[in-house]
Amino acid sequence: MKYGTTKRQADCLAFCKQFIADNGISPTNDEIIEALGLRARSGAVRLLDGLEKRGHIKKMRGRTRSITIVPDNDDEIAELREIKNAALVFLARQKQWRESITAGAKADTSEQAAAVGEAFNRLAELVGVERGTQAGILIKG
Repeated sequence: MKYGTTKRQADCLAFCKQFIADNGISPTNDEIIEALGLRARSGAVRLLDGLEKRGHIKKMRGRTRSITIVPDNDDEIAELREIKNAALVFLARQKQWRESITAGAKADTSEQAAAVGEAFNRLAELVGVERGTQAGILIKG
């Protein structure tokens, strides 16, 4: 789990992310010292240790250029929300379709069946089910 950072740690993390994006490798302690205007190597080590303890980076002891940025979970949370929303749309359309069938309204059922199919395909796409595969769906009535 990630925790907040101090201003200096945030500056160090931003520098490391940009350095890795620009160069394809992580910075050395000396490059961090120069970029952040630190006076000693211990300052860079302290910042990196703090970032590691807070879950923002990982590094291998005794190895240069071994800083790895730990990705944020924000993307995963957004993806799960999208799956949840697609599931809710699917269930709502399925409920409408079942209610139309129960009420005997045959005119709307083909359009609603298509809407249910579209909603299911969207949900299946998000969770990685290939189109055309069989999926067991339990409907509680």
